[in-house]
Amino acid sequence: MSAGVFFSWMMIGLTLAIAALFVSTVLGRSVAERRIEFATLRAIGLSRWTILATVAGEAALICILAAVGGSMMASVLGGWTNRSIAPQYGIEVLYVEDPPMFATLLVVSVVVGLVSGLIPARQATSVDPVEVLRDA
Repeated sequence: MSAGVFFSWMMIGLTLAIAALFVSTVLGRSVAERRIEFATLRAIGLSRWTILATVAGEAALICILAAVGGSMMASVLGGWTNRSIAPQYGIEVLYVEDPPMFATLLVVSVVVGLVSGLIPARQATSVDPVEVLRDA
């Protein structure tokens, strides 16, 4: 493996780690702010699994929206690059859209979202309804 390829994979890994940390932090804060809501839902009989699925779904949705937005931005900027920068270098095309790559990125984004949402989702399911509602 060449140094350039290794560096590229390292940058991709770092970017995914930062994205996972961001999603986990945002969801962790959201869960902390919604403790009373989760306690109320648990008190009326909602299962821990449903709450876990809700928080994990939020994480996946955040990552899906980010992946779609990033793909759209890449397409727009790639088209702009082909129209304005490529001719300056005498090259016809610098950017080529790769739908399988976009699909792969979408799947990876969902996986990163679900994995990074596990800790906040676990925190949401560990809410003791009696204790939280007593303190509220």
